[in-house]
Formats: sequence, C-alpha cells, structure tokens
Amino acid sequence: MSEHDALILKTIIDTAHDHFFIVAPDGRIRDVSPGAAAVYGMSREALCATSVQRLEADGVLTPSVSLEVIRTGRPVQLEQRTGTGRRVIAQAHPVFQDERLVAVVSRSMDM
Repeated sequence: MSEHDALILKTIIDTAHDHFFIVAPDGRIRDVSPGAAAVYGMSREALCATSVQRLEADGVLTPSVSLEVIRTGRPVQLEQRTGTGRRVIAQAHPVFQDERLVAVVSRSMDM
C-alpha cells in the first residue's frame, strides 16, 4: 500500500461514525476506529492489542462477526451484543489477495 493510500485509509477510519475493525486472518485486531472504544468499552489501544477470539470469550462482543467471516470466507451481517449493553448491527467482509484471506474488515452501527 502506498503512503498516500495508507493516509486515505487512516482518515476514513479515524473520521467514521460507524465502528470499524480491521482484523488479521488469525483474529488479531490490526486497527479500530476511535468510536469503537465507547461502544465496546475498551480503549483503541487495548482493542488493538487483542484478538476477536479474546473479545468474544470475554463478552466484549457476542458473537464476533469477524470470526464468522474467518470461518466461512464470506460476507456476514448479524446483530451483536456488546459488553457495554449495546446492540449493534455488524457487517464484515473478507479481503482476499491471490485467493488467500489477508484481512477482514468489519463495521458496526448502533441500533
């Protein structure tokens, strides 16, 4: 990714009203939008230091839309409950490169 493209992506993530997660194929969280902290009850730094498996196990988000995409390789939309008591509509999409899953991009919106 060029530096220009990286800056554009960072601006989209930082200014989005939806709550974005970028997740590695093994479930590690690469980045989240700043607004995700309020909805999921953890700082951006704490979210980026963990995995969707751990967040699901700890009840921070249930179920993990990203894990479902990792399992199936297909886009998924579902209702998710958060540890802060919110309900959100979560959508996630696989990102493939040369037919290999390289990331999952998810977003959620408060209901």
